[in-house]
Amino acid sequence: MRLAFSGDTLPNKWWIENTQGVDFSIHECFSPPNLAKSKWGFTQKEALNAVTTIHSTAAFFGKMMAPGGERYNTPDSVLAGWPEDVNTLVEEIYKDFNEEHGTDYKFQLK
Repeated sequence: MRLAFSGDTLPNKWWIENTQGVDFSIHECFSPPNLAKSKWGFTQKEALNAVTTIHSTAAFFGKMMAPGGERYNTPDSVLAGWPEDVNTLVEEIYKDFNEEHGTDYKFQLK
C-alpha cells in the first residue's frame, strides 16, 4: 500500500503531481470559516484568511484530488504551488460568507 501524508498546508500542485496512484491520502483539512468563528472566536476576516491562505478546506482537497490582526503571509515557496483552479472554490467561500455576514471581503492569496 502507498501512503501520502501532508500536514498543515495549502492546496499544492506538487501534492497533486507526487501523489498520483496512492492507495491512501492524508492531507490537512481545516474547518469552514463559520466554524472557525464560532468555535475558536476568530474574527470574520481571520476566519476567511485561515481557511483560504493558511489551511486546506475539504473542498480544496477534493478539488486537488479530483481528476482533471496582521495578515499571515504565506511563503512564496508555498504559494508557487497554488493550483489556479482552486480559485473558484475560494470565491464561492467568500461569496457565501459575505452574503451571510453582510461583508465585502476580497480574496487575496498574498
